[in-house]
Amino acid sequence: IRILLDSILLPFLLTSILFAIYAKDSKNKKFLVMLSGIFFGITLFTKETMFVMIPLLAVLIYQNAKNPRMLAMWFIPVILIPLIWPLQSIQNNQFHIWIGDILYQVHRQNSNFGNILTTFYKFDPLLLALGIAGIVYAAVKKDWIILLWFIPFLVFLVSIGYVQYFYWIPVLPVLCIAAAKFIIDL
Repeated sequence: IRILLDSILLPFLLTSILFAIYAKDSKNKKFLVMLSGIFFGITLFTKETMFVMIPLLAVLIYQNAKNPRMLAMWFIPVILIPLIWPLQSIQNNQFHIWIGDILYQVHRQNSNFGNILTTFYKFDPLLLALGIAGIVYAAVKKDWIILLWFIPFLVFLVSIGYVQYFYWIPVLPVLCIAAAKFIIDL
C-alpha cells in the first residue's frame, strides 16, 4: 500500500478551485477568495510542485473578483502556509537537512515521460484518449480554464527529472471535464 501526496492534495486543490469559481456571484467575495487561498496554500504545503496551478487559480480569482487587491489577498495564504515547512526547519536548526532533502528530490533518476504515458494508457486507455481529445477540443474552442489547468502541468511534468505514473492524479479531474465537454458538444 502506498500513500501518495497527489491523492491527498487533490481535494484541497479542487476545493480551492471551487471557492475561486464561487467568488464570482457571491456577496462574500473576500471570504471565498481567502478560503481559496488557504486551500491552495495547503495544496502547496502538501506538494510544492503544485505551483504550476497558480496561473489557473490566479486567472479564476482575477476574472471572478475583478479586483487586483483580491488577487493580492489570495496570495497571502498561498505564500504563508507553505512557508511553515522551511520556517520550522530553521527553528529546529535543520535548514541544511531541509535543503539537502529538496535537492535530493530534484536530482532523482528520470523515469521517462513516455513510460508514464504508457502506464497511464495501461491503467485507463479510455480516459486518456477521451481526455486528450477533450484537451485538443478545448484548444480549438479556446477554453482557457481547461488549458491553464492542463498545459502548465504537462510542461512541468515533461521538464522535471523524475516522473511517476501517479503524478497524473492532479490532472485527472480536468481530463474528465475536457472529455465530458467534448462528448456533450459532439
